[in-house]
Amino acid sequence: MFYKFISKNLLFVCFIFLLPVLILATGCKLPQTFNPLTASRLRSVELEHLGNTALERGDNQAAEKYLSDALRLNRRDVELRRSYAESLWQQGKQHESLEQLRYAQKYGDKNGVTLNISLAEKLLVLGDIDGAYAQAEEAVKLAPQDARGWALRGKTILASVQKQLNNPNKQNEIANNESGNQQNITTSDKIRELIIKSRNDYYRAISIDPENRDVLADLANVQLLAGQPEQSLVTLQNLQDQYPPDSLPPEILRIKARSYLALKKYDDANRCLAAANKMTELK
Repeated sequence: MFYKFISKNLLFVCFIFLLPVLILATGCKLPQTFNPLTASRLRSVELEHLGNTALERGDNQAAEKYLSDALRLNRRDVELRRSYAESLWQQGKQHESLEQLRYAQKYGDKNGVTLNISLAEKLLVLGDIDGAYAQAEEAVKLAPQDARGWALRGKTILASVQKQLNNPNKQNEIANNESGNQQNITTSDKIRELIIKSRNDYYRAISIDPENRDVLADLANVQLLAGQPEQSLVTLQNLQDQYPPDSLPPEILRIKARSYLALKKYDDANRCLAAANKMTELK
């Protein structure tokens, strides 16, 4: 037993002395990806968690403070900067929010599709349809299996269509198509092409995320614009099935009413409008 104990300890001592020699001989190195968590990195993670928690509960000022402090310790974290931009946006600091997102795109992850999505959403709210389309287009290229990119591209195209339809000059051009003027016909055809393109993008989005309420509502609207009220009603029924009884949002009921009107089902349209008005009054 004594000799066995001596033998084990001797082997251990030899191993300790020989270990540096083995490391030098084999050129052993730590992995290049090894990145120890420093105190500042740990603090940044803690602040980010506090900021995101504040953001979730709607305390945007606290979220801004936590996330700003976290960024001082970890400037290149793309998701952290996106959260910070969201806290600014929620407080109406739109310009500062866009600056943060663009900074993240320039110096962060070039394949950060979430940044494209966030920028597209915000640019669309601000009326920059071309800028929003460019971001949504990039999102589709980077992540073709992400429904958000397709839905946003469809939404920006639809916004462009609605902008043209709300333009009195464009309305006159479309109304005068029967005159045989080729320019007017071209204008009308271009708008219809955009509607179909928007609809197809929504089809792609819903094939990836079939229960997305926002996408279903937009798809029903664009189907109606494309002259497909029957398909619009089918989409709206699929959407209605996801809500409790008698709780369909008023705006959805109004799309449903317009679909019935297009089919000359006036009683059904009136019932939908009455229900929509009643729900609006209750809010």
